[in-house]
Amino acid sequence: MMEPMQAKRLAWALFILVAAGFAETIEIPAKRHGAGPLFRIERGGKWGFMDRRGKTVISPQFDYARDYFGGLAGVFIKDKWGYIDERGNVKIKPQYDEIQDFLGALAPVLLGKRWGYIDKTGKVVVPFDHQEAYEFHDGLARVGDWTRTACTDRIYGLEEAPAKAFKLDWGFSDTGRPCLGVDTRYEFVDESGKRKFSGLGTRVWDFSESLAMFEVGEYPDTKIGFIDTAGAIVIPAIFFSASDFHEGLAPANVGGRIVGNRVEGNQRGYIDRTGRFVIAAEYDYAGDFSEGLARVMTVGVDGANMRYIDKAGKTVISGPFNEAWDFHDGRAAVFDRSGWHLIDKTGARVLPAVRQFTVFSDGLAIIGKTSNRIYIDTTGREIARYD
Repeated sequence: MMEPMQAKRLAWALFILVAAGFAETIEIPAKRHGAGPLFRIERGGKWGFMDRRGKTVISPQFDYARDYFGGLAGVFIKDKWGYIDERGNVKIKPQYDEIQDFLGALAPVLLGKRWGYIDKTGKVVVPFDHQEAYEFHDGLARVGDWTRTACTDRIYGLEEAPAKAFKLDWGFSDTGRPCLGVDTRYEFVDESGKRKFSGLGTRVWDFSESLAMFEVGEYPDTKIGFIDTAGAIVIPAIFFSASDFHEGLAPANVGGRIVGNRVEGNQRGYIDRTGRFVIAAEYDYAGDFSEGLARVMTVGVDGANMRYIDKAGKTVISGPFNEAWDFHDGRAAVFDRSGWHLIDKTGARVLPAVRQFTVFSDGLAIIGKTSNRIYIDTTGREIARYD
């Protein structure tokens, strides 16, 4: 029979897995923000890269490809991952079952059922000891270790867990992980591979703007706070829900609660780096700030109204929109009764309705249906085929 503590953690893990299916539309950028100068292209099931002007620089030849970070891009060749340089030369031979990007001097890689970290020569710096390993943020990377994991079918022990339990980027998609550790304990490593400090509480997140969320308590009575890169608590764990800091502010809520399979009272506002609310908690949804604006939503008798506010809490673009994405390169995609549109920071439409968008990154976005998509610039001008 399962112990009460295990039951609570299983419930929390399954809650996260189920909730992932009801998340808002995922905003996929044309390339990952902060990536190098090249953009991915796909031709006939093979992947390569073009430059900002649309010129093919590396011919499509890989089974899949990630964006460039630190001069290297992950590529998938014959069921294994490796890394290439910006000329397309293989620098670290394909040998890993999953990889992440070089957001620092090291990158996390999966070999069999264990994660470790390698440098840009392929040298192992952090041994393959972990069940989870994440990219570097603010000079620190989060690693996780568990003995049990909850998948959609059952709970597995460490040694019997299937290979999918160790995947962090399942199926090259952003649809979420197939399993979550029930008793995961986190700590951080620096770029030399040295262990710095253990994560506080039952969960801890990556750093953003030198602060990371941590969680204490047991489901459904968990609370979230923030630590700094020295591991010190700078904002106490008093929040029912919160998100990362962006542009100095973070969405947060103190009054929410879980009742059965519902969340009640989860109106969010924005806190500063001291934990003080600077924008009142009055929104049913509050997104991250990007280019000085954030998406917020309130739900009334007439339905949902998504709009954009500034850092004073003033509505800048009123909508109403059924869906809206963050601003990047001065552009954002929004959805209303007539379909998707691209707007500028005044709210004016700069492109007519199209079927599908990606978020702008480094001046380009992708529009169109699968297998017939194109890169466009911020004026709507076609640059090149994406696939």
